[in-house]
Amino acid sequence: MAQGDVEIRSVRTDEEFRKAIDLQARLMAGAGYLDYLDKMQREAELWPALKRENVRVALLNGRIVSTFRLFPLEIRIGCVTVPIGGINNVCSHPRYRKKGHMSALLEDGIQCMRRSGIPMSMLHGIPDFYYRFGYASVGCDYKLVVQTRTLAGFSKSLRVRKAKQADLPEMRLLYDVTYGERTCSLVRDDRVWNRLAPELRRVRVIVDGSNRVRGYFWLANRRDYFRVTEVCVEHNEDVMRTLLAECGRLCRLAVSGEARFDVPPDHHLAVYCRGCDAVMETRYKHNRDWMMRIVDVEELLSVLEPELSRRLQRSRLAGWHGSFGIETDIGSIFLKVADGTVRCEPTRPRRLSQTVRISQSVLCQLLVGYRSGAELGGDYVPAKLREIVAALFPLGNPFISPEDMF
Repeated sequence: MAQGDVEIRSVRTDEEFRKAIDLQARLMAGAGYLDYLDKMQREAELWPALKRENVRVALLNGRIVSTFRLFPLEIRIGCVTVPIGGINNVCSHPRYRKKGHMSALLEDGIQCMRRSGIPMSMLHGIPDFYYRFGYASVGCDYKLVVQTRTLAGFSKSLRVRKAKQADLPEMRLLYDVTYGERTCSLVRDDRVWNRLAPELRRVRVIVDGSNRVRGYFWLANRRDYFRVTEVCVEHNEDVMRTLLAECGRLCRLAVSGEARFDVPPDHHLAVYCRGCDAVMETRYKHNRDWMMRIVDVEELLSVLEPELSRRLQRSRLAGWHGSFGIETDIGSIFLKVADGTVRCEPTRPRRLSQTVRISQSVLCQLLVGYRSGAELGGDYVPAKLREIVAALFPLGNPFISPEDMF
């Protein structure tokens, strides 16, 4: 795609690829340029597509002035996995900023995803920028805080040691059990785990007498406070007490007065800590941090039919029958509800009760549970549809592990 004198496309040669990631590393990492560049090169080996078609660039007279990377990933929305385009390293050369190059590049990237059959996009955004391109906040900052003096009251009945490469199969299983239906959690295939493998030095595993991994926790790479960025453990008293006792020991070594755990409020650890002195905080971020947008409404809702049907069956409206439309700024879809199932239809049914009119960004927030259908007023949802919309779009706790930052 060309816009004026600017050419917008994917990189085509190894030399263009090298220049693009060099610009990204210099602008994103600053003093840590060399380490960041090395990390990006390793990631390119794990995601072969990153070497060419998924590194997008805007060129002015042959010079790369703006660029970003597009990761082909999958996330969970309830019981369904959804392909997404994960965007990172969005940057423009300082000399060419505020000239519309990045805007054109991002708009082209969204169209590229649509052509590739990717129904959603996700990124970790700077404040008050990406909403212009339809991205909406979907991630909360969850923080469970336990004082070190409280942790001192727990004792270990299991052993804790540093993680090894051989622990990865059991760690993968624990992750899938913990986050198997956690909306917004990343589906970690071989590529993702291989990307995380160099950071295993920050992981501690809880093992029993037969050296079986019963849980693991990921320590943040920080010195100013004690933080655990990921917790995947069996729902077991001995495992929980061992985890908290070990974190108390590490807090005392770090001379930290408290431990912070990045877990949502319905996580096993957060629920267990209701029995002791602990604080659970939820912070909502507006137009920044984890953000998503829908790329193709029809494709996305079709993928989500099993999850929408499950939500219906779990509600008191499992016997509801009818059809209604959802009209957004990027397209419309019609939902047919009957016999405890939800089906998506691209064309208007003969009998259509009424239509919900919302932006795709609001629909995105509803689908992941960041907002609930019950919040929508009469300007968006007709009175006859309020109960079914509330049933299909309940409030949840969307969460993506900090270790999956891309």
